Amino acid sequence: MVEQKWISLSKNLATKSKHTIKANETLRNPDGTHRKKGAQTHNITYEDILEILENQEFKCAYTNLPLVPEYGKAGTQLYEPYHPLAPSLDRLDNSIGYELGNLQVCIRLFNLGFGGYIGEKDWILEELYGNRSI
Repeated sequence: MVEQKWISLSKNLATKSKHTIKANETLRNPDGTHRKKGAQTHNITYEDILEILENQEFKCAYTNLPLVPEYGKAGTQLYEPYHPLAPSLDRLDNSIGYELGNLQVCIRLFNLGFGGYIGEKDWILEELYGNRSI
């Protein structure tokens, strides 16, 4: 049985991702071009996000650090005003919407840091961590 805190976090991330799609006037493609709002899809549920969290063993996809659901708990401001360690829903390919197979959960610091970056991420992580996980 999954703890309620993870269910609340999943619902919070699902809601936040919907607001992200609506809030962007234009969305940037990896090649630097832009497209109008609404060009991306959003077909995930909180149950989908919960499954992603379970598959990741409730750890950040990049750092392997344990995610702390309290940073995104329902009933408070999302992500405790943008806490850098808050769990964040990350699109693997930013030109694709919030779709299954294109998502992972990481800490906000990495999601924002990689947000506009269009290169390969693996070498950066290897530079930071070598062949070890933290």
